[in-house]
Amino acid sequence: MKKTILLGLALGIQSFVFAQKPSTPTDFAESINTKDLYKHLSVLASDEFEGRETGQKGQKSAALYIANEFDRLRLTPAGNDRYFQTFELVKKTLSNRKFIVNQKSFDYGDHFFCGKSISNVNFQSNEIVFAGYGIIDKKRNDFKDYHIEGKIVVVLAGEPKNKKGIYLLSKSTKQSEWSNRNKKIEAIQKLKPSAILIVDEGFAKASKSYKHQMETPSMQLAENQKRGPEAPDKAKLTFASPVIIINDSIANELLAPSNKNINKLRKKYSKRRSIDPMVLRSTVLANIVYLEEPMNSENVIGYIPGSEKPNEFIYITAHYDHIGVIGNEVYNGADDDGSGTVGVLELAEAFAFARAQGQGPKRSIVFMTVAGEEKGLLGSQFYTSNPSFPINNTVCDLNIDMIGRVDNAHKKDSNYIYVIGADKISSDLHEINEKMNNEYTHLNLDYTYNSPSDPNRFYYRSDHYNFAKFNIPIIFYFNGVHEDYHKATDEITKINFPMLSNRTKLVFYTAWEIANRAEPLKKDKKNDFENNR
Repeated sequence: MKKTILLGLALGIQSFVFAQKPSTPTDFAESINTKDLYKHLSVLASDEFEGRETGQKGQKSAALYIANEFDRLRLTPAGNDRYFQTFELVKKTLSNRKFIVNQKSFDYGDHFFCGKSISNVNFQSNEIVFAGYGIIDKKRNDFKDYHIEGKIVVVLAGEPKNKKGIYLLSKSTKQSEWSNRNKKIEAIQKLKPSAILIVDEGFAKASKSYKHQMETPSMQLAENQKRGPEAPDKAKLTFASPVIIINDSIANELLAPSNKNINKLRKKYSKRRSIDPMVLRSTVLANIVYLEEPMNSENVIGYIPGSEKPNEFIYITAHYDHIGVIGNEVYNGADDDGSGTVGVLELAEAFAFARAQGQGPKRSIVFMTVAGEEKGLLGSQFYTSNPSFPINNTVCDLNIDMIGRVDNAHKKDSNYIYVIGADKISSDLHEINEKMNNEYTHLNLDYTYNSPSDPNRFYYRSDHYNFAKFNIPIIFYFNGVHEDYHKATDEITKINFPMLSNRTKLVFYTAWEIANRAEPLKKDKKNDFENNR
């Protein structure tokens, strides 16, 4: 077996034709090509891998494929079982789902939804407060001095805007950060309510997804897996109130004793700068119970030791899991994040090629594909709490999540990539990425989603974030959300392979420069992730 692997690597290296011995980063970057990207993705995004859902057969088949590629490239294993880093999960299956208002029962998925990342929900109360849009900042405070501790809080989803689509807070057609549900939830939780009910007028559109989540088990790290000795005690909310998304029917039942209508209130509060919270004379009973069972999954990790600074580690990451099979449809996730995963494989090959030519990186480079991203960044959360190498020796993380497509904002000019987080911790990292792009790849670097007020909050939504929490410089490379995001139609036939190749080369050049420069990256920016969560 070993002879076959070595022969395959040698043949792979010999397949690149150069007029002279390769010695520049451009020579090695040329090993990243559309043919190889397609070859890998046609396997990983095939129906045979069943959507690569964490903990399932398809995910484990994908892990084996990636590990075999790492072995072919002679990467040094960095897991607890050669290339595999196994971690324990708890699978949660919805068992009981009761929600009653004023003795009237409502159905899960049709009328209400409760995320499965929380513990069981069991409460009954007639202390209910309606607080408009639930916004708490200098421009608007929907709670004012009203104390809601121990009470159920009802708020509207989103933020106020007029008939012309102008948002009250931003005074433009651009949303503020208060359109982000998580931002709102975390702010309200600090007021210690017993529960948060969010009225979503778009509930019907999400009903199919809610029902699927009801039928599909969710996951979280087992308690003994969540924290390692070096994990920072940050970004944890002290008061974790249950959150339930409700539709207008439930909201109107809550308002019934007051003879109010939720749609009229929505229009009313869209025109006003702030409101006085309103006490509702209704009774709510909720009993939502999950059955739990253990399971496991794997990160796949290999690295190339640095020739001069082997104890300084650059990470190149992507998540290889997706959302599996829904009904009779396989959700192959060719872009999300098959594109990032095959990018990591090609980057590993490029650096392995350089090493074979005596041009290995001066700093160590870790190639890591993680599972559990779709379940809540679980694989990267586990890794950064239980790292293979000292977390304080980490130079940076270059994270690739969806780089094979073109979003609607760039239909006229597809030569772009969204860059997120490069300047959050280190100005050096931002400048290096810019410099490498100017010299080699000539992409339009789009920083739209890098804004702290971006309502999408992508900075917090992929695996780089678990590195950033340790004050590690990161870049998140991203092509934006498209019409096939989290749908069965996210297939390989829609991947733009020339663009995928060029974007992957940008990651290569940036990693190459960081790995071989004399100076370490400066950490000269205030890491404000905790304040902006």
